[in-house]
Amino acid sequence: MGINNYGNEDLQLAYEDLVDEGLIDPSSDEAGVARQVISKGSDSLTPKQRYIYETLFEPVLVRRAKELEGQRIVDSNHD
Repeated sequence: MGINNYGNEDLQLAYEDLVDEGLIDPSSDEAGVARQVISKGSDSLTPKQRYIYETLFEPVLVRRAKELEGQRIVDSNHD
């Protein structure tokens, strides 16, 4: 994936899904950094914030995307 692979709207929806599913705490550092990327873009991140995004938020985001894709495939095979 990569920090720039999501548009702001897609990242906002993915962020909300992660919070709704309890996969990230909205008061955590990674959630704050994700909200900054959503509102100000990845270029606004400091090196420390980029590290937090890439090591704490992005792995959860990627894992959830894979789960949802797997579920979509399973659901489509039942038709």
